Amino acid sequence: MKKILIDARWLTNSMRGIGVFTKNLIYALIENDHDKFEFHLAVRKKFVSLLANKLPKNFYVVQLPDWCPDPILDLVVFNYLTKKLSADVVHFTGNTGFVLPRLAAHVLLTLHDVSFLKSADVVPFPNQNLRQAIGRIYRKVFVPFYAKSATKVCTVSEFAVKDIQHELGIAAEFIYHGFELAIDTSVSDNDIAATEHNRIDSTKYLAITGPDPQKNLTFVISAFISLYQKYKSEAPKLAVIGVNRQQYQRLKPGGLITENISFLGMCPHRDIPKYIQSCKTMIVPSFYESFGLPVIESLFFHKAPLCSSGGALPEIGASFAHYFDPRNQGTLVKLIESIEMGNLLIDLPAEQVGHHLSRFSWSIVANFYLSQYAAKNVAQDRETPCS
Repeated sequence: MKKILIDARWLTNSMRGIGVFTKNLIYALIENDHDKFEFHLAVRKKFVSLLANKLPKNFYVVQLPDWCPDPILDLVVFNYLTKKLSADVVHFTGNTGFVLPRLAAHVLLTLHDVSFLKSADVVPFPNQNLRQAIGRIYRKVFVPFYAKSATKVCTVSEFAVKDIQHELGIAAEFIYHGFELAIDTSVSDNDIAATEHNRIDSTKYLAITGPDPQKNLTFVISAFISLYQKYKSEAPKLAVIGVNRQQYQRLKPGGLITENISFLGMCPHRDIPKYIQSCKTMIVPSFYESFGLPVIESLFFHKAPLCSSGGALPEIGASFAHYFDPRNQGTLVKLIESIEMGNLLIDLPAEQVGHHLSRFSWSIVANFYLSQYAAKNVAQDRETPCS
C-alpha cells in the first residue's frame, strides 16, 4: 500500500484560492476508493477539527505546529516527515515544496501560479505590507528550486501551463480547479447582512477580492466613484467582500469612498453562495489570475460576470463573461453603464453554461491526482536522486 503525504497546511475555515483547493481535494479523496493508498494529511494543529469525523480508514492526521513559519516547514519539517513515514509520494498542494536531492519519494507539486516572478508591469505590487513583501521574496527565490526538483508539476489552467513554461522553463500538466457550490440554508439573512447598507441584493454588483495589489481593488473602487460622481444617488452600487473599509484606506490613504460603495470585510467561504445569488453580478478586476473561482461561481447562478482580460480569466469565463481592460477604468464603466441601460444582458440560460461548468468537478480533480499517486515511482532506490 502506497503511503501518500499531503501538505494540507493551507486547510483553513474561510480561505479561498489554495485553501479551497486543498480542502475540497481532501474531501474528494475521502469519497473515493482508497484501498490502494495510506494517506497522511499534514495539517496545522488549530485546523485539525476541520477533519473531525470525516476520515475513514487509511487516512491519518499529522499535526504541524501552529508557530512554525512556511520556510521551516518547507526546508525542514516536510523533509523529516517524509523520511519518518517512508512516504512514497509527497503532494504539495500550494506553490511551495522542498528540495530532496537524495530522497526517493515521488514529489508532486501543484503550482497554482508564478505571479511572484512577474515584473511590476504585469502584476503591480505597490503598497505591500511587510509580510507580503517577505513572502514575495521567499517565493521568488525558492519556488523555482522547488518546482525544478519536483517529480511532476501540476497546475490549474492552460494559461498557467504556458506561464510556468515561460517563467521556469519546465513542463506542467493542468487539471481545472474543482467546483461545487451549494446554498447553506443554515445561514440566516441576518448573518449575511447586519445592516441595510451592507445588504446585498439585485441592485448591487459584487467584488470578492483581497488586499494583494494584483487583485486590482482600487481600480474597481475608482470606477464606482466615477459612476457616483456622474449619476449621484442613481449610481450603480458595489459591495466588496474580503477587504474592510480600514484595509482599503490603508491601501489608498486619503482615498475617497462614495455612498454607493460598501465593505463587508472577510466572511466564511460557506456564506459566499448567498451573496453571489443575491447580487446583480460579479466583478473580477484582477491583473493576473491563474484560475478565477469567482467567475465560475457567478456562472453557476447564470450570471455573466464582468472580468478583467488578464491571466486565465478569459479561459475560465469563455464566451459567457464580459471583459474589460484592467488598466483602463473607462472600459469597466462602459460595461456597467450598458448593463444599467439594458443594452448588455447578464442573465444566462442554464443550458448554455451547464456543459462548461461540468469541466470543473472535484471528482475529476480527485481522480486525476489518484492517477498521479498511483504512477510508478521514478526513484525505486532510496539512494537515487529524484529527477
